[in-house]
Amino acid sequence: MKRVHNPNITKKSAILSITFGILSGISFNMVADDYVVVGRNAKIFDSPNVKSYVTLNSKNQEVTLIPGMALKKLESNNGWHMVEYSPGLRGFLSVQSTANGLKIPESGSYPIRNIKNKQLKVSCKENIWKAETDNKIYKGKLFNNIVIFFNDKNQPAYSLVELEDGIIAISYDNAVTNFF
Repeated sequence: MKRVHNPNITKKSAILSITFGILSGISFNMVADDYVVVGRNAKIFDSPNVKSYVTLNSKNQEVTLIPGMALKKLESNNGWHMVEYSPGLRGFLSVQSTANGLKIPESGSYPIRNIKNKQLKVSCKENIWKAETDNKIYKGKLFNNIVIFFNDKNQPAYSLVELEDGIIAISYDNAVTNFF
């Protein structure tokens, strides 16, 4: 194939075109955070196979999940989600264990499912989510009808989801979850 010189393309326009193409590729390939919600009692596995080992924490206990927990989804393949169940800790969750048909939860005060006698007071004004408990305020973000509230280190502290049986608030404090 013979190369044809186009006199309308200058070096500057060629460089700008290449730069734009590279930047477009970078910006369009950035993936927003995605979360999945546990729909029933479940376990985290070391590999995407029910015959593999259940993930254990540092106390040699199985990492277990309860309905309403929201986990960061990294990828999905062959009926399994690779999730980050605690910052830096990854494992596999069966797609069959996840909830579907989530609705955006409403503002209100909700019992925290995995901490007895503790409430999470949630408000949303002009799409700005906030939660309060123990005189601390947490900023939240909405991800596909799942609200995640982050601590001052930008790690998930609480979540709020609406499942068929109602609105569920969950704490991700390791003293409660025993994830590690």
